[in-house]
Amino acid sequence: MKKLIALVAVVAMFAAFSISTVGKKLPSVGYVLVGPKTDGGWSMRHYQGFMSLEKHGYNVGGV
Repeated sequence: MKKLIALVAVVAMFAAFSISTVGKKLPSVGYVLVGPKTDGGWSMRHYQGFMSLEKHGYNVGGV
């Protein structure tokens, strides 16, 4: 019974958030890298991820 209640709560939460974003513009995203974007590790992968967001229409800005 607890699993069913938890499932219903999760479905309701996702439904509420998906309905509230219909027809609205995408949010702006900002980031701060801890190293150079060409370091071959953490910073590079995050930079690539943010560039992917930009391709999908997000307003992305970095420092």
